[in-house]
Amino acid sequence: MAIEITRSYAVELMGARKFFGTDGIRGPWGDGVICPDFFRAIGWALGNFLLRRGGTKFLVGQDGRWSGDILQAAFVEGLSKKISLISIGVLPSPAISFAAQFFAVDGAIAITASHNSPEYNGIKFFDGRGRKWSERDEVELEELICAKLSAGTECEVNSERALVNWREEAIAAYRDHWRGILPANCLRGKRIVLDLANGASSAIGADLLASLGAEVLPIGDKPNGRNINLGCGSERPEFLGELVRNSGADWGLAVDGDGDRAVVCDRTGTTLAGEHLFARITLHFRKMGIAAPVVATVIANGALDRHLAASQIPVLRVAVGDRNVAEAMKLHGSHFGGEPSGHFLWTGAGPTADGLLTGALFFSTFSGPPLDLPWQFPLRPVASESIVLKQILPLERAHHFLEMQKKAEIALYHDGRVLARYSGTENKLRLIVEAEDGQVACHWLEKLRSAFLLDLANEGR
Repeated sequence: MAIEITRSYAVELMGARKFFGTDGIRGPWGDGVICPDFFRAIGWALGNFLLRRGGTKFLVGQDGRWSGDILQAAFVEGLSKKISLISIGVLPSPAISFAAQFFAVDGAIAITASHNSPEYNGIKFFDGRGRKWSERDEVELEELICAKLSAGTECEVNSERALVNWREEAIAAYRDHWRGILPANCLRGKRIVLDLANGASSAIGADLLASLGAEVLPIGDKPNGRNINLGCGSERPEFLGELVRNSGADWGLAVDGDGDRAVVCDRTGTTLAGEHLFARITLHFRKMGIAAPVVATVIANGALDRHLAASQIPVLRVAVGDRNVAEAMKLHGSHFGGEPSGHFLWTGAGPTADGLLTGALFFSTFSGPPLDLPWQFPLRPVASESIVLKQILPLERAHHFLEMQKKAEIALYHDGRVLARYSGTENKLRLIVEAEDGQVACHWLEKLRSAFLLDLANEGR
């Protein structure tokens, strides 16, 4: 049995990163971070960060939620006049990542809260090659932000800055990028319900799938700034599944608000496990002669490793976050990797996850309707729970929990695993227990939960 414990920035980098989570900065509007004053400070800090490296050209896009224009305006006001700025408007994060490469800028941001509800917003950072920022760069930017905030001086407001609007050029380049990745008409004959989460992909998603030959039934494509991810998208696939069943479609695909996550339903309306997408695409690449190891996060069900081992495909495990997946893929020469939540990366598509492309790739692996599903495999039973905390308790101080973990290791041995990790965006401890028997998984989850709550009580938290 493998016991896996990963801790997010809240524990590992306590005192080093105050604002960054697993993927950028995120939070509810008006919380002191997601507000104009803070975004002016981000703009000021980012300008200095770029100038230190000789950067002079930057790109900005967003996912279309109501606070996006306000935050973008504040960011721009804080940014140094020495930085020329390109705006591409509302586009999915993978398109923003691609645009950073295409327009040869020194970096880019997406103002987005990804799959979160409309009252949230945030910011994702990309370098000039469209890759997510490293932790080292995040720490340096935070130091600059904190220095500005501590000084208590207002940012010089660059209210008359002229933004170059290259939205149409960015869309055209992204469409050409699609045509260069997947075979022409690879989705011909497939009827697909596409839920765009009333988000950043709304204007282009249906056209992109249709350009590959699919008949597309779009939903969640009427954004108004306040309905992003609201009762739709990857977070609510049950609505997609119902429409797939009622419309006689072959497949359903849901993305999230910024378009980097893919969730798929089959023709019965059943939501597929991310591990099944992972395995299907991996074996598709194997048939194409690509035999490198694949990369999955610790969240992925252990049955994935066992299924791919039958085809002699090793699975490398990393901490949660597509940046960690990307770094491991580069290090080990991997062509494909991802998270069961729906974030998948493949070297032929670009440096970040792309929900629309992932769905199109998955559907293209079927020459006709998947009447039987031998590519699906049983997952290990999982018991999971999230414990909300007022304040993080470092797990090395959770002595009762650690003792219970040892007992779980002895009891489950190689037939299961325990994962305990702090969320990268919230004060939550996520507990996951896998076992060959569901009742056994529930038993050990309750034991671990009780032990951790006892540690919390002893700490007075």
